[in-house]
Amino acid sequence: MPTRRVNHIPTLPLDVLVAIIDETGCTKDIDTLHSCSLLCHDLLHHCRKHIFRTFDMQDAIGDHEQYFLKFNALLSRNPHLSTYARVVHLLEPPQFNVERASILCNPNLPKFLQRLTAVEKFGLYLGNEINWKDIGPAVQQGITQIITRPSCVDLSISNLQNIPRSVLDDCRFLKVLSVTCCRPEEELSDEQGYNYEDKKIINIPDDSFIHLDSASFFNSDGFVSELYPCSRGSSLKFSFSRLRQLTVTLAPRILDDIWKLIFSASQTLEELTVNQIIEVGYNPGINIPWVRFHDTPLALDTSRQVLRPHISLSFLHHLRRLSFTIIINPFPDHTIKQHVYEWCLLLRTSPPTLEEITIRFDLFFFMINDIENLFSSSDIAFFEDLDDTLSDNSVFHSLTHVKIEILLPEDYGCATESECSISDSESEELTSLRQIEHLVRRMMKLTLRSIGRRGVFSVEAKTGNNLN
Repeated sequence: MPTRRVNHIPTLPLDVLVAIIDETGCTKDIDTLHSCSLLCHDLLHHCRKHIFRTFDMQDAIGDHEQYFLKFNALLSRNPHLSTYARVVHLLEPPQFNVERASILCNPNLPKFLQRLTAVEKFGLYLGNEINWKDIGPAVQQGITQIITRPSCVDLSISNLQNIPRSVLDDCRFLKVLSVTCCRPEEELSDEQGYNYEDKKIINIPDDSFIHLDSASFFNSDGFVSELYPCSRGSSLKFSFSRLRQLTVTLAPRILDDIWKLIFSASQTLEELTVNQIIEVGYNPGINIPWVRFHDTPLALDTSRQVLRPHISLSFLHHLRRLSFTIIINPFPDHTIKQHVYEWCLLLRTSPPTLEEITIRFDLFFFMINDIENLFSSSDIAFFEDLDDTLSDNSVFHSLTHVKIEILLPEDYGCATESECSISDSESEELTSLRQIEHLVRRMMKLTLRSIGRRGVFSVEAKTGNNLN
């Protein structure tokens, strides 16, 4: 009797297959994960962890409402899938009539939020400023439940005003906080005698604080000003003594508070990003945005030759990466050279641990002709002090990477329909991005020579601005 030949299909151990699925999940290859989930029941759970992990409405701009309804319908039919949702970002695009908000007013949203019981990262991105009190009670409760659970360690919010302090203080397990154009509720009114200038530091037990690893505060001076205890004990309970990464925007009113924040992380901070404050809004009734920035001098005198007291980086004993943006105003009260020089003064206070520096020159406010005039000269004066500073080996003992970015208006070199558009003949005369990079390299020759021996010096000119 002939023997029957059996073809054995080679298989990999389950842990190897799971590692492959995890690697595929990191690349967000959902189609491949769907196929893998059909192979066998043992792999189904591991594939679902990646397939349903992220619900991000920012990926569906223009069709965000349908995206929400589709995912909500899926969870309604399959409630057990809700536990796989670990990253949730809700988006409410700009509305001329805030009362017509499509997501926050959606009747399905409260139930949707209630189903999310294992969220690790939660984001609420609002196109318009919205008061917390204008959000429905059921939605308020759903958001509060998510961000105060032990599983939620990462919170991002934008354009949300008068956030209750009790809600923020109950986020006991947060490790990452990102705040854009937000402010907490005012606990004391002016009639009660509260004054910003009366704030005094008092001692609060360390175990009552929420210890963050990473924080970002963009155009949120009202939020930052409430981070420190005052004589009435009305501060927000966030601690930065363990902070490793910080992003802040400077504003004149809270400059001292910004440096208190930075100083409080002096023993742990490894990465610091500092920007100038930018305001963005829409003119009432018309879809035309306005943008403006506030110059926040770091220097004390009008000639910008001496830094203000306590503004320094020398106390950041573990700082490794520093990034800052200099927004160049074409109509300055001081010369561009003076404006840049004060940042050079700050750089000279850097600790010896600093390894990487990124400096962005944002020319968003320049017209095309102004940019041409700025880079047409063979000697760009405002780079001289920067070159001298960065090439000083007595200050930068460990510096191995310097990157200079030139951010140009979006229509630079390719405008055809905007107010700044130019003809084809004029376009040929524009200084190209590569020419600008070459010119900056030439003006930074001391730094190029110094850093080039032990690391990388790079220059990149591109269109865009500090808001991108």
